[in-house]
Amino acid sequence: MIKKYSQLFFFLAIGFLSLNPQLITAQHSRNISIETGLPSNSIRVLFKAKSGLLWIGTDNGLCSYDGNIVKVYNQSNGLPSNEIWSIVENENGNLWIGCYNGGICLFDGNEFTSFTKKDGLPSNNVRQLHYKDSLLFIATDSKLCIYDGNKFYYKSNMMQVMSVKEVNHSIYALSRAMGVFKVDYESNDLANFTLDS
Repeated sequence: MIKKYSQLFFFLAIGFLSLNPQLITAQHSRNISIETGLPSNSIRVLFKAKSGLLWIGTDNGLCSYDGNIVKVYNQSNGLPSNEIWSIVENENGNLWIGCYNGGICLFDGNEFTSFTKKDGLPSNNVRQLHYKDSLLFIATDSKLCIYDGNKFYYKSNMMQVMSVKEVNHSIYALSRAMGVFKVDYESNDLANFTLDS
């Protein structure tokens, strides 16, 4: 009896797979690691740019991957820190990079332009970035910050912001111990943005 059911199951499985060839098509995968060129196996962020490049943020540098070659960028190339925690892209295809212990930087494909506390950023410990409406939303260990390309805007209250998310076209700041805040802002009046709980 068991043999009969086994044969029936086998023929049903073969029939099912023949009707759905995607189920038996092999998927190609490749492991990208220190052995293939990464500076660290500790990965913080992956970002696929409009150009098709895959950007990889590690604890020891930034990498681009074109499907074949890993190219590594680090402090010797102009990064303010090798701890890459966030990557976003602006409308011009330039990358904004959030560096823990290093602030933020803009990468135009050739050089890095850094912004730190000395430039008005509230903290150099950047956890996450979000780009919307030509504005950079910056989650830091001390505050949520908005950068319009000229000035950093933030409130005086201390708050460790773990993440910035967009949900239904609205921006939310997720804090470590104070909850979730909706960010209400007008692009032409960023000094008066509010955090509504």
